[in-house]
Amino acid sequence: MVGKLTPDNLMSASRIPQLLGLSPYATQNQLLSEMIDHDEGKAPEPWEGNELTYWGNVHEGAIITRAAELLGLTDVEVDINEPYFHAKLPLAASLDGRAVGTGIVRNDPSRGIFVRDGEYLQLDGKTVVIEAK
Repeated sequence: MVGKLTPDNLMSASRIPQLLGLSPYATQNQLLSEMIDHDEGKAPEPWEGNELTYWGNVHEGAIITRAAELLGLTDVEVDINEPYFHAKLPLAASLDGRAVGTGIVRNDPSRGIFVRDGEYLQLDGKTVVIEAK
């Protein structure tokens, strides 16, 4: 876990639920206020996390490595030290991990694999973004 890498004055992937009004933690108006404050040079208050986020950060690499193993992914990266910027949209993301897909991943709840909207995912040769929670 390297922490937040995205600039504060740009929409980030982790704030999209807030932007869409789907976050149980913060409102769209709070997001707007934070963006205006940033433009006015007011630094946001840093969030230090809590006990749950601490242990999630400690084990993030192991979580990603195990998920990649279960999904048959290769070329796994867990220490990503630069933000990803969308080519066309003013959007950035701090990636927890990424890997390369090697085939079909089938829905298999007994192994903790849940495929939404179907029975399988085709991941051949595609870069897979991994978010650990």
